[in-house]
Amino acid sequence: MNRLFLPLLLVFSIFIRLYDLKNLPNGLYWDEQDTTYQAYSLLTTGRDYHGNFLPLFPHSFADYRTPVNIYFNVPLVKFFGLSYLPSRLTASIFGLLTIPIIYLLIKKLMKNDGNAQMAAIFISFSPWHFLFSRYNGEITAMLFFIFTGLLLYFRKKPIYSILFFVLSVASYSPAKFFTPLLFLFLRPKFKHF
Repeated sequence: MNRLFLPLLLVFSIFIRLYDLKNLPNGLYWDEQDTTYQAYSLLTTGRDYHGNFLPLFPHSFADYRTPVNIYFNVPLVKFFGLSYLPSRLTASIFGLLTIPIIYLLIKKLMKNDGNAQMAAIFISFSPWHFLFSRYNGEITAMLFFIFTGLLLYFRKKPIYSILFFVLSVASYSPAKFFTPLLFLFLRPKFKHF
C-alpha cells in the first residue's frame, strides 16, 4: 500500500487542482493577466512589454516582477496560446511538484514514512496551498524552490541547494528577505563554504 500512496495522492491532487481551472476562481487576477502577457511579449519579441530585451526582472505597469513565473510561462503560452491556462497551469505545476518534495523532505528528516505521508496529505489538502495552486500567485514557485533547496541541503548537495535557494529569491519578492536568513542559518553546516 505504501508504494501506491504518493501516486494516488498526486492523481487526486492533480484532479482537484486542475478541475475547471478556467472558472475557479472566477476571472483572472491582475497578476495572472500581467504574467501571461509578459510571457507572450517575451515569446513574440524577446522583450517585456516595456521594450527591455530578455530582462532579469521584467518591467510591468506597477512594478518590476520576479522572473520565474513569467519565463516559465513562455513555453506554456507557445503551446496553449494567450489564454487563462498558461498562467494558472504554472501555479498548478509548482503546487503539484511541491507535494512529493515535502514527502521526500520529511522522510529524509524524520526517517519515518508515516510522517512523510501525513505531511504530503496536509499540503495536498491545505486550503491555502490549494488556493494558490489554482491561480498564478508566485508563492507556489517559491515554496517549491525553498523546499527543494532544503531537501538537497539535507542530501548533502550544497551547490544544487544554493541554486534552488537563489531560484526561490527570483520567484517571489518576500523571499529576498527570508531566504538569505535561512541560508545564513544553514551555512555553517556547508563544509565547502
